Amino acid sequence: MPLPLKSPQFHLYDPLLKTENPFHITPDESAPDAAAGLHFVQKGSFEVKPRTFAGVVLRRIESVSRQCDFYDTHVWSLWFGNAILANENGWMLQADDELSRSPETTGTPKFAEDFSEGPLRTQLADLAHIRALRKTASVHLQRELFEAHDPSRRIVFRLSFCRIATTRSPKVRTTLVEILLVPGGKFDMRTVVEALTAAGCRPTHENLVQEAYKLGRVRPSPYSLKLQLTFAPETHARTVLLEIFSSLLSIARWNEEGLIKDIDTEFLHDYRVSLRKLRSVAGQIKGVFPEALTEAWKKQIGDLCRKTNALRDYDVYLLSRVRLENMLPEELRSGLEPFFNALRTERGIEAARVAEFLRSDAYKNQISAIQDAWASSHSIEPSPNAARPVLEVAGERILKRFRSIRKAARSITDQTPDPFIHSIRIDCKKMRYLLECFGHLFPSDTVNPLVSELSKLQNRLGRYNDTSLQQDYLLQHAGRHLESGDMHLALSLGGLIGSLHHEHAALRKRLGASLHNFSRGANARRAVSLAPKKEKE
Repeated sequence: MPLPLKSPQFHLYDPLLKTENPFHITPDESAPDAAAGLHFVQKGSFEVKPRTFAGVVLRRIESVSRQCDFYDTHVWSLWFGNAILANENGWMLQADDELSRSPETTGTPKFAEDFSEGPLRTQLADLAHIRALRKTASVHLQRELFEAHDPSRRIVFRLSFCRIATTRSPKVRTTLVEILLVPGGKFDMRTVVEALTAAGCRPTHENLVQEAYKLGRVRPSPYSLKLQLTFAPETHARTVLLEIFSSLLSIARWNEEGLIKDIDTEFLHDYRVSLRKLRSVAGQIKGVFPEALTEAWKKQIGDLCRKTNALRDYDVYLLSRVRLENMLPEELRSGLEPFFNALRTERGIEAARVAEFLRSDAYKNQISAIQDAWASSHSIEPSPNAARPVLEVAGERILKRFRSIRKAARSITDQTPDPFIHSIRIDCKKMRYLLECFGHLFPSDTVNPLVSELSKLQNRLGRYNDTSLQQDYLLQHAGRHLESGDMHLALSLGGLIGSLHHEHAALRKRLGASLHNFSRGANARRAVSLAPKKEKE
């Protein structure tokens, strides 16, 4: 996707507030003051000469020359979040209307949590979440600030120059110029604009990071875990499913490199979600392909998912460290240190094992075999639903999944075993996958509220399942450490197990009501409205 030409919408430099604009942020082209023409760009180096601006004398008040490095996540969270992160003799983050600073760090921070406490770290965590940062561009900047004095020596305006060169050559490639207005100034700024235009400058709405990316031929491209497909409702179900399969596999494969390099945990998360969604949809949409073929594909995708199960388990525990420690009294938290250290070591071994598998010929051959089977499946024997409109087929399956959840919810009692509740969680996940893959076929005012309510229910069921699994896992560890004599760790694990038990019990009390509330009323009407008429009866 081409680099957007539109600048992030930030406020202009305001001397009254003494705010800074190191990134030469310009007003949006549609903003009321966009025509003021205070931002300019010139190809090459703009050199200030004594008679460039008539009626004023320019005095240089600041001049610095240094390297500026820009950073973003691998999925361009900052760029598409209208934010800029750079290190230029200290860290700067421009987010919305606010510029935050943080001192230079020892080494390059990889995650938001690696920065010093402060506004920059807080804002960056909101933007990048748990994604790793990487350097996206480096340029050499020559910055100059001038004051313009009239004959009576009053400051009538200021000029900010930012000359940009690559780090490979000192030659200035582009100069950004900004006119900084002075409160109460009565100077005719049209003469300044005319002088800049005559010198070869032109108005611009592009900022420093956009110019840096153009020099480095960096083109941010959007990434989404969600499918970006649209189909006409009457499209044959088999055609749609093959496109969905291919798109989900492409998302999974995009994450392979980050997973192999172990850049951050989100690569594994997105890889697994894409494959699990693919397997789930393949199994739920019946009668589009021969059953034996569908079962074979499900097994192949399932085998790939299982290769990463252990690594994801390690990630979940390590990402939950702060939350788990906060469940304990202060004096017991340090006892968990050996537990998390051991997990980190085991995770490193497992990550290397997964990376080796993803690089192997066996893995590549498995992927090729799946893709070849899909490519040839247009010509295989017809199935009952293969040529049916996808709208009908998807609507039927969504309603069937909803009815399965509703039936299970009605049977929930205080004595219902955890495995049964786990099966409801799986049903909810399957319905969510169907809505994510086929939701665009239906009215958004029906699908969006249904997805929102389902997501809330899934979160509660997921947390309930996690507290159950974590108790079992920690009990095994506690037993081993009791035998080894590490009483401090065993006590900490015991305390954590107790806290998880209480949370599990509290969640259980609310689950019945949550399930009943989801499966009736407006949600029931929404689910029914998605199905063909004959299914509603």
